[in-house]
Amino acid sequence: MINGRVNPENRLEDQGISGLGNVYYNLIEPALVEAALNRGEGTLGKGGAFYCTTGKHTGRSPKDKFVVRTAGV
Repeated sequence: MINGRVNPENRLEDQGISGLGNVYYNLIEPALVEAALNRGEGTLGKGGAFYCTTGKHTGRSPKDKFVVRTAGV
């Protein structure tokens, strides 16, 4: 099932992605919060702010560094 505002020029099937369950495109903020709450991904705080815990090991490791050398830059 596809939900939200979809650009018919950029369909997932055209990119070889198929067999998906629900697909959500460009949802407005209240719909994003509702979907996350329904999946148990966070809670609402005072004033309606959405809170979630990302876990202990998130982000990029400080040792993961790469140098890209490009001629002429």
